[in-house]
Amino acid sequence: MDLTVHGLWTENFTAPWPASRCPVPRSPSITGIFALHWPHVFQRLQVHGDAHNEWFWGEGWRFHGGCSEALDDQVGFFHLAVDLKDMHD
Repeated sequence: MDLTVHGLWTENFTAPWPASRCPVPRSPSITGIFALHWPHVFQRLQVHGDAHNEWFWGEGWRFHGGCSEALDDQVGFFHLAVDLKDMHD
């Protein structure tokens, strides 16, 4: 089977909403994770340059992981998505 993960939506019952009000610590560069686990998406985005690739994944973190109580950073957020995919694929 070739499972695709569309996204990971985390929960936080104490943080403010909308997510734009949550503190969002970003990892300086996490493109290695994406190049390894999502090469087709990474390559498509790379056509537009590194800045676009960082922006795309940063938005995923900002909107879906930034307010997470259980995940402290972008790397943990995307590693969890990869682990869940691998566990069920």
